[in-house]
Parts: sequence; C-alpha cells; structure tokens
Amino acid sequence: MASSRFWSDESYDCATKERDRVSRAAMRTRSILAMLALLWGTPAAAEDDGLIWTSLTANGPLGGGYLFAGDVAARIGSEPQHFRQYVIRAAIGTEIAPHVTLHAGYAHFWTGTRRQTRGEHRSWQQLAFTLGHMGKLHLHGRSRLEQRYLPGTDVPSWRVRQQVRGELPFGGKGQPSLLASGEIFMNLNAPRGAPRSGLDRWRAQAGMSIPVATGISIQPAYLHQFVPRRGEDLHEHILFTALAFRW
Repeated sequence: MASSRFWSDESYDCATKERDRVSRAAMRTRSILAMLALLWGTPAAAEDDGLIWTSLTANGPLGGGYLFAGDVAARIGSEPQHFRQYVIRAAIGTEIAPHVTLHAGYAHFWTGTRRQTRGEHRSWQQLAFTLGHMGKLHLHGRSRLEQRYLPGTDVPSWRVRQQVRGELPFGGKGQPSLLASGEIFMNLNAPRGAPRSGLDRWRAQAGMSIPVATGISIQPAYLHQFVPRRGEDLHEHILFTALAFRW
C-alpha cells in the first residue's frame, strides 16, 4: 500500500509541475503578444463621408506672354452638421520653357457649417509640366507650394502638393477623354493651431472630359480623399463635376 501511495504522490507532483510550466509559457506568450501590440499598434478606425463638389474653371492667355488661371468651387458634405466649403482662386502665369508654365496666385476659402464659418487666406506658387506620353496616354505633372494663413496662427502653414495626371482621348481633337489623377499633400511645418507636419491628405480621381462647345467641357468624376487623423482616419467619397472654359 505504501508503495502505491508513493507512486500516486509522485504522479501528482509531476502533473502539478507540468501545469505550472504550461501556465508560465502561456503567460510569456501573452506578454510577447501584448508587447507586439504596443509596438505595432492596432489598425486605426476609419470614418467615411460623402460629399458633392462643383467647380467652374477658366484658363487662357492674357497677352504679352501672360496666362490666367482661376476657379470658383462649392463643396458640400453631410457631416459634421452639413459641412460647407467655398473657394475662389486666381493666378497669373507664364510659359518658362516648352510645355512648362509657372504660376503665382491667391485663394480664399470659407469653411464651416450652417452655423459657423471661418476664412483662410492662401498664397501659392505652381509649376506645371508635361511628363510625356505612352501611346495615346498623355501624362502631366503639377507641383504646388502653398502658404496657408489659418485663423488663430501667427505664421503661415507651408504645404507642398504634387499631382500626376493622365489623359486618354477616345478619338481626335474635340472628342471625350478619360481622366485620372493622384495628388499627395505634405505639411512642411506645424505652427501652433495649424495641422501637424507630414502627410496631410491624398486624393485619387477618375472621370471624363466631355466637350460641349468650342473651349467648353464638362468633367464629371469620382474623387476619393484620404485624411489621416489622430483618432479615426477620414475617407471622403466625392462626386465631382467641373465646368471648364479654355480660350
């Protein structure tokens, strides 16, 4: 009987040690997973919003080697509290090399809701150029530097924008074209009360240019705008329509 009890106690001790070993291994695994979660972080939640953007643009020569570019725009969304933004923008430019133009301009933005609106003054400089073509596909680039004078800030917030745009005509001159573009926005500094430096947003757009008369076209498109934020990132799905005049 004594021998039987001895083996029973030994088996019990072995089982206890095995459970302890498994428990310690599980705790180490949970600790490692927790550390990895802290290092990698969790995927940021995202908020989606739908907007309607409309724009009226005008571009053409002024004489004396100078060019004009201008637009007015209205951007209307559903959140928060029926978002509104209105834009007026104009610039004077010149061609500094074949297929390369330089512009300098001013823009004013009214942004807010039905109850409250704030204004933003913005000066900007732009270099537009032709990248080349691949068959019928024409590629263009646009580099823009902005100085944003935001409410509540003492110094301008500097931002650079880089756009690449492609145009694929269906036929000859005066025929509809497919349009696609991508644009990235980077904040170069972070004054008190202004957005943080780094990636501000990016846009991807796909649509068409449909001539309706000489020098006049309608450009319907879908535009996706991604805005990184400290909380939820914002994805804006935008139905965009422009009426473009060119002389």
